[in-house]
Parts: sequence; C-alpha cells; structure tokens
Amino acid sequence: MSEEEIVALAQSPRLAAIQHLSLSYNSITDAGVIALAQSPYMTSLQSLNLNDNDITDAGARALAQSPYMTSLQSLDLNDNGITDAGAIALAQSPHMAALQSLDLDYNKITDAGAIALAQSSHMTRLQSLDLWYNNITDAGVMALVQSPHLAGLKCPFLSQNSVTDAGRAAISHREDLFSLEGPALTNALAADPANLFLLARLFLEQGRVVEPLLFAALAATPQDSLFWGWLEAKAEQVEDGFVPQALSFFPTNARLQQRASFCRRRDVSLEEALF
Repeated sequence: MSEEEIVALAQSPRLAAIQHLSLSYNSITDAGVIALAQSPYMTSLQSLNLNDNDITDAGARALAQSPYMTSLQSLDLNDNGITDAGAIALAQSPHMAALQSLDLDYNKITDAGAIALAQSSHMTRLQSLDLWYNNITDAGVMALVQSPHLAGLKCPFLSQNSVTDAGRAAISHREDLFSLEGPALTNALAADPANLFLLARLFLEQGRVVEPLLFAALAATPQDSLFWGWLEAKAEQVEDGFVPQALSFFPTNARLQQRASFCRRRDVSLEEALF
C-alpha cells in the first residue's frame, strides 16, 4: 500500500467499527504507522497485524504513544526493523496495558529491549511474547523468566537467539504444558483456559496435530480471534502437511478475510479451502 492509501485508511470513519486489522506484507513505512496511530477511529481495535513491513523504532514509538490504541490486545510487528528503542517505547507505554500478545520476532532487539519488557508494569496481561530471531542472550532470558510483571506469560518464544543451555533451562519449566496429551491436556485446559491460544499455536509450530478438543475449546473463547490473527500472519510457517488442518480451523461462514489471506500466502485456491 502506498503512503497515500494508508493515510486515507487512517482517516476513514469506517475504522471505528473494526476490531481486527491486518496490514502485513504491504511495505508500510513509519509514516503510514504514524498516520494509523494518530487516527481517532482506532479506539475499538483489538488486534493489529503489521508484520513484514518497513517499520522502524519511529513507527513502534508512534504506536506506543497513541492514546487511541488502549483496547489493543494483540500487536504483531514481526519482521520489521525495530531495535531496543522501539521495544523500550512499547514497554514504557501505559497505552499498551491491554496487550495479551506481542510479536517482535525477526527484529534487532537485544538484552536491553528484553529487560525493558521484563521490567514493565504495563505488560502484566501478556500471555504470549515472541522474540525469535533477535540478539537476546541469557541475561535477557533471565530477566523475562524472573519478572514479577510477567507472571501470566505462559511461554516466551525465544528460539534463534544467543541463548546457552543455562538460558534454555531457565524457560524449560514454562514449556511443560506443551508436552501434555489426552486426559492430562484436558485437565490442564480446564484448570487454565488461557492456555488455549498458546497450545494451539505451539502445536502447529512444532508440526503436531492439534487435538480436536483443543480446537473446539478454543473456538468457544474470546481467544479465538488472537489465534486466527496469528494463523493468518504465520501462514508460511505452517508445515505443508498441516495446511489442510490449518484451513479447517477457519469456520466456513466466518473469518473469511483471514482465510483468503492464508490461501494467498500458501498458493491454495479459496474454493479448495472452502470444500
């Protein structure tokens, strides 16, 4: 999308009714993000997907400073050009206090950014934090795992960083949930329904079959919108053999925009996906 198109979108009153907005793979720059952040029509927005664009710290800072983003529960900025400055701006923003899912994969964040997120009193609702493919070491990992503000974080996704065995051991206790199956899985879900979104996405990332009970439970909760948005954004990361299963997750009469986007990225016809 051109900068003019983004500005026009940001100025449209129709945005006021939108809760989920995906603008990934659009070559959006900081100027476009600033236009969105300054739009008074973004107050109902719950999820914003800006992955794989040309956004730097200036764009992240604009989002962090926006008084119109206070309802945002899911923010995807993966595969951009964000450094510690952008991560720190997000961490220090009271406007980001509703976030449950924050994706900063494939950026340029180091321990300084990770520590800022760990020390943030505004990130207490986070359940999912993606920091794959950054420049984080054990120091950043320890800060995240030991943070009293991130007690609700089920599992920080930190693969492909500069983490040693000590760092991996520090987060291993948060991954026990993902090895559960059958009755043990059912019991874990009953004990804490907040596990649903994280379990479904990690199962797919690991190439595991998502058990029917997990998907059925997920579809009946508010977390399903987070999952659909994540699945759309991560279309290329779903293994080939699991594409049919992933498509089956999109209800036939709902989430059609996400289904269409997923199909485009996996070179699957929409007709094939619907039948």
